Amino acid sequence: MQTLLILALGSFLCPCAEGASSPSSLERRWAEWQRQYGARYQSPEEARERQRHFERNTAMIAARDAESPRAHFAPDQFADRSLEELLSM
Repeated sequence: MQTLLILALGSFLCPCAEGASSPSSLERRWAEWQRQYGARYQSPEEARERQRHFERNTAMIAARDAESPRAHFAPDQFADRSLEELLSM
């Protein structure tokens, strides 16, 4: 399942250098990502859910990046989506 998840997300990742994520840097990256992609949500609940997806996806991206020394991955415009949403695209 983990392989499928990484492969599914892999098709939506863009190559870029990324650093490790502490809680404060993750919050900053979430805010930067929202500004970059103009992300707006209908409610605070949806925003929290999207942030959880972003955090999970960012952790998987960092793991994938660590496994691939010749490639670098970073969140793209789909980083706030759930696995189900990504697979349905």
